[in-house]
Amino acid sequence: MTWYLAARSVSRPVREQLATRSANDWRVLAAFEQACNLVGSSGQVIALVSSAVGDGPLNIVLAPTHSMLPFQLAEPNTPAEATPDCLRTGPMVVDLSGATAWEPRPGWERLRPLQARMWAHLGTDKRFIALAPAGSLLAVTGQAAIDDHVVSNRAQRLANAVVALRAGWAGDLTGLHWAAEQLAGWGPGLTPAGDDYLCGAMLAAWLAHPDPTAFCQPIAVAAAPRTTMLSAAWLQAAAAGECTPAWHRLLAELASGTARVKTAVQSVMRLGATSGADMLAGFMALAPASRP
Repeated sequence: MTWYLAARSVSRPVREQLATRSANDWRVLAAFEQACNLVGSSGQVIALVSSAVGDGPLNIVLAPTHSMLPFQLAEPNTPAEATPDCLRTGPMVVDLSGATAWEPRPGWERLRPLQARMWAHLGTDKRFIALAPAGSLLAVTGQAAIDDHVVSNRAQRLANAVVALRAGWAGDLTGLHWAAEQLAGWGPGLTPAGDDYLCGAMLAAWLAHPDPTAFCQPIAVAAAPRTTMLSAAWLQAAAAGECTPAWHRLLAELASGTARVKTAVQSVMRLGATSGADMLAGFMALAPASRP
């Protein structure tokens, strides 16, 4: 049986990949109930996802009219053909011609002049720690701060990595490589917690570092070979200043300073089991280093 599906939206980087890559160099990486991930011959990843998952830097989002999806019928390593107008793999044929473009980069040029206000609205205190999922790196850093005499191995590893990241912020490439090596692939999950933390740190750089690319690319290059293909793709996306709609909303609320900041923080924390909180921990860890 062939399933004919239509895409609602395609991220701008994915659209660009489909326009420049061969139509025959993709295969199924992994399939889940709400997503089917494809990997290209150069390690690039795109994700075919349900409307419930929604937009993201790697995503092709199917129209919400498709209540039942055949993602799990696509076996790993099944070849896929992808062009700007159509994607075919396993039992699926996805029409991309009517999909709208989604831009994963927030308006960093508009946000960067507002960084001092944004850090102040987010704060580096512990008012959001209570919202963090148990076991997340944000919860771990809060625990370490509350009781300096009980510093877990995880908290110590993070503390050391933060020192190295701050040195890297000042131009120490050795520090950036060391932090990436310490955190890349660290923790369970499709996107390990350490990778999520690095992604958050790179978003902080896009908000406030004088040269975000100089800070982010060494991290992504050092971290990518040490983690999963999917997580490496997310690291590259963060290095390019790309993030999910929940992060777009949080950045917008921080810039405007509305009472909805807490709600936006909660939306970020709902990303994955702990991924959103782990990213937020990395973002907040560099706030003092990035303040003017």
